[in-house]
Amino acid sequence: MSLFRRTSLFFLASLACCNVFAASKQPQQEKEPNYIAGRWAWVSPKDGCVEMYHYREDGTGDVSSNEEYITFKYQLATSPNPQGFFPMNTEIVSDNGKIDCMGIVDNEQGSKLVTYINFKPSGEQLVICYDNNFQQCFGPLKRVLLQQTPSN
Repeated sequence: MSLFRRTSLFFLASLACCNVFAASKQPQQEKEPNYIAGRWAWVSPKDGCVEMYHYREDGTGDVSSNEEYITFKYQLATSPNPQGFFPMNTEIVSDNGKIDCMGIVDNEQGSKLVTYINFKPSGEQLVICYDNNFQQCFGPLKRVLLQQTPSN
């Protein structure tokens, strides 16, 4: 092998090595936090009925409320609006149409809605509002760790 060829191969190998090293030093794009991911519970003060909400990282979730079971897709804003709410778009994928903790029997399959989520500073409670203020809200929902059971 000629000196020119060996030098060229060495040079190319050095470039490849440096490019791999440089690529590994590039800052990785951080994933935006999904503050709502996890399990949340609301307990009816009237009769102790529990609604359990499960928001998954992949933008899907489910709710069990008395006999009702709903699956949904959601998209939560990554930062709050000027009023301190995180807008959230939700689409109901399936609903078994049975009675919920509020005593309502309804099938919301296919419904789309926009709600506004407000987290307590601790991140352990939230309220779901139907407007951009605290006039029409539901909650608070409390974050549930897997070993906990919801209580008042």
